[in-house]
Amino acid sequence: MRRYILFIALLLSVNAVFVLVSQFVGSLNTSGGMIAYTLSERMTATGSTIMLIDPHTGVRINASIGITDDVANTNTREPRWSVDGTQLSFRLYAGRQASPVNYALQISDNTYTNLSEQDPYLSLPIYGPNDQRLYSTNPLFGTGVLYRVGGDVPDGEAIATVQTASRDLPVWSPDGTQIAYLSEYQELDTDTQPSSGTSLQEIDIYIYDILTDETLNYTLALNTSGQMAWSPDGETIAFISRTQNVGQIYLLDVDSGDITELPPRTEAVGRPVWSSDSRMIAFTSENWDRISDISTDVMVIDVETHDVTNLSQSGAFDNSPIWSPDNRYVVFISMRDGQSELYVADIQTGNLRRLTYTPENEGDITWQPRP
Repeated sequence: MRRYILFIALLLSVNAVFVLVSQFVGSLNTSGGMIAYTLSERMTATGSTIMLIDPHTGVRINASIGITDDVANTNTREPRWSVDGTQLSFRLYAGRQASPVNYALQISDNTYTNLSEQDPYLSLPIYGPNDQRLYSTNPLFGTGVLYRVGGDVPDGEAIATVQTASRDLPVWSPDGTQIAYLSEYQELDTDTQPSSGTSLQEIDIYIYDILTDETLNYTLALNTSGQMAWSPDGETIAFISRTQNVGQIYLLDVDSGDITELPPRTEAVGRPVWSSDSRMIAFTSENWDRISDISTDVMVIDVETHDVTNLSQSGAFDNSPIWSPDNRYVVFISMRDGQSELYVADIQTGNLRRLTYTPENEGDITWQPRP
């Protein structure tokens, strides 16, 4: 009888483990709960891999192990989710001299697709709504031709020639009808739009309208502009501009072309990231409060009230904030323990939790969208 009870207990425990694993795998499919990031060896450009981690349990999966197990001589970078969170693309470098190869991992069945064999473009896709994608003839989306593929153009069409050393990626409007990108100033046949810029502007913000086939210049009369983020409600583009050597967040009203500065002024802010309800923006700011001691903090600002919250709670280098799909958490990279690790901040309680404990460096973080 005792052996029978132990046998039943063993079956239950095995079943419980199976359920936990099934729940974990299921979260890869539909919940929008996984964080993808790059894990790389310290002080080296090789030996990096793409990881997936459940922020609630800390369970990790090597997302690129199905392509190569020779991790020491490969370099996988730039994880990028599709809009529905079902596909993760990334780049693989098989050695220092090898050309990069673009791959996509289908989460539902754990299969890989060699994108470089299918597409004539050098860049990874930037996924947009309605099964659309953006590509560039430049692997890093610098100077080159920008192409839209999918929707009404399954074979692709060139929409812009981008001239900039900036590696800031183009961004889709939430409804998939417009594309914003950065380029050096150039004359356009459709330059009849609201614009406060001049030809002296180093970098301009351009918006291409798919429905009208028009490109409008939303240049600013400021020092530089860049690091764009389109609000999920489709009304506003947040971006970074520097005037008098101080970085600041500005908001561009897409319909009117009006541009407003988002107070308070901050030092050398990093890329703004919208919450999914378009109410808050997370960003990185340099902290110069201590003499000869510079750090970066992860901040959140309420767009309406301008209330600012410092999520960092440290004097270290914290950067690259990313929102969870439900706006409850912000994950970011921190150097407070001597190397980069992932930390998760609870927006409601202010609690901060370390998520990773590895001898390698974490980077390139991105949170899986909900379908």
